[in-house]
Amino acid sequence: MITKILRILIKGPIVAICVLGFFIIGIFNKIVFYPLPRFRKYLAQRNTQWTSWVCSRVIGYFGTHDIKTIPKGHILICNHMSYMDVLVVASKIPTLFVTSLEMKNTPFLGWITQIGECLYVNRRSYKSLNKEISVIQDWLKKGFNVLIFPEATTSDGVNLRPFKSSLLEISQNQNIPITAYCVKYTKLNNIKVTPAELKNNISWFENKAFLPHVFTQFANRSVSFELKELETVYSSEFPDRKSLVSRLESNIKGEYKKSFNFSN
Repeated sequence: MITKILRILIKGPIVAICVLGFFIIGIFNKIVFYPLPRFRKYLAQRNTQWTSWVCSRVIGYFGTHDIKTIPKGHILICNHMSYMDVLVVASKIPTLFVTSLEMKNTPFLGWITQIGECLYVNRRSYKSLNKEISVIQDWLKKGFNVLIFPEATTSDGVNLRPFKSSLLEISQNQNIPITAYCVKYTKLNNIKVTPAELKNNISWFENKAFLPHVFTQFANRSVSFELKELETVYSSEFPDRKSLVSRLESNIKGEYKKSFNFSN
């Protein structure tokens, strides 16, 4: 218990300083480069990448990146268990993130998404979907990667949620490459992770409170992860959007089950 408290006391201030730096750089970026949205997005990507790299390591997340090439102008698809997924992906691949308007309006986390120049969608309404898709397509055409978590929310790390297809309309008739990734948290404190540990310790889902979960991550000695690139496909290769999503979901879930032999 004393060791865990010491980890929290050591990691907490370092992460706080990194996040403060992220905010200072991000606010400067927003003010100074407001008339230059493309350059502003580029700097926000780099700010997010640097902060993610430092924070993930301070917290104790270490792992491997099985990535063939760093994409450019791709839609990135990945499974989703926690805010730590964002740090794991962003520390390696420069990308813009798609998140919900609900997240934008969440204290602290919403401020982070705004500093990080995230792209927002209203998941509860389809009325504005066409406009939101058009905005995302514009940034893809400018060479920015855009990451989508097709589960639309976080899972418990054992039972990955069904993938939703609506946002993949972005790729329709645009010939935009879609690259699929799978993130796995394989060890907790250098011991193979169990389903209970994935649910109770690593994953942040449903009604879990944010701060207690953060302190749990600080108290851990280490978490081992794997981020693996699976395939790149185009929507033109599939008869419809549902077939495309089914292929991506099958491959990501298949890769995930290889490590854990879970029932999902």
